[in-house]
Amino acid sequence: LLQKNLFQPQGSSISSVITSSGHITFANRAAKAKDGSGASSIAANLLSWLNEPVEWQELIENPMVLPSSDKVEFSGFDSSSSHCTVASELAIKSAILSMVSRVSVESTVLLESLGVFSSQLCKTIADLTQQLSDKSDFLMAGQQDANAAQGPESEQPWSDSATSALGLDTAADDRLYWGRYYQIVPLVSLLGRALEMLSARALQVEPKLATQTLLGSWQAATEKVIPAHASNVALVAGLVQVAESLRYFASAKKQAVVDVFTLAQLERMFPYFECNLASFQANLRLKTLQLLATFEQPRMLESKETKNASEPRRGPAPVCEMVAIAVELESVKVGFDTYKERMNHLRRMAVFAANGCVPAIYENVFPYLAVAQMSVNFRTV
Repeated sequence: LLQKNLFQPQGSSISSVITSSGHITFANRAAKAKDGSGASSIAANLLSWLNEPVEWQELIENPMVLPSSDKVEFSGFDSSSSHCTVASELAIKSAILSMVSRVSVESTVLLESLGVFSSQLCKTIADLTQQLSDKSDFLMAGQQDANAAQGPESEQPWSDSATSALGLDTAADDRLYWGRYYQIVPLVSLLGRALEMLSARALQVEPKLATQTLLGSWQAATEKVIPAHASNVALVAGLVQVAESLRYFASAKKQAVVDVFTLAQLERMFPYFECNLASFQANLRLKTLQLLATFEQPRMLESKETKNASEPRRGPAPVCEMVAIAVELESVKVGFDTYKERMNHLRRMAVFAANGCVPAIYENVFPYLAVAQMSVNFRTV
């Protein structure tokens, strides 16, 4: 498929070898460029296709339908579907991301392409999110007026016409799981994958260029995408990788990373991620905590014992360890041999919470994580 449909190389076969770094490199055989204008390498064609603009608007106009209990097939992936093109583009972009991570490509070129692709996705997701939000607010306001007219005896807050207009035809529809922005969940996950690859390849290029590219992607994702999509585990995982790479360049390579991981930034972003701590998805909880741990942490408040002590505390208060302990908790796999270790982490957090020394920003961390532990089956233990 790569040879016949994508690149149309001159010749009957593609010759390739695996380099010492584990990447695939192709022989110096020219391939026709996508636009047919001349010769281009296979790697160049991959990156060109990756950054080619796509009309993602069709994700809203003709959303892909996930299978429910009475369906066994996905719509949107057959030639008769009106929106199979956008589904194919999603598959192609995802496949190219997988391929370029294994093909020998000059690191600087790949980094710049991934930076452009991430910026495009951030802008597209922000635009589509705004459109969905405006539509939802409009329908919500209209339905509130309709409910008021029906009177308090109405048992259904949403009429059939309203749920149909929102695209939620039945309660068994799996799209309810993804929330109000279910149409663009694949795009947000694709952005997360791109960020992970971007951070990995940044370690192989000149530190200044890598830092600038990572900062641009971090700023675009946190300002445009995170406010509405902070619960996407792929996106959070990608941001964790970007944050770790930026911290590495700041400490080891002495690159300027100003006002990115400060306490003020933590206070700005924490409300977006707070509900993730109560999620029943263990990986989402862990990645969220790892991301929060990359920021400057607040200091502990005075405990009840310290306030009642005869001598005041000397020196600054210690740094709050709630997130660090929570990372240790979620990093422990659930099992017969790890049950006590997980409980010890929970007890340590409970002691901090009971003493009243947890800063206000983290006062819900322990309750939310305690609720999340309801998804852990301790019955057999």
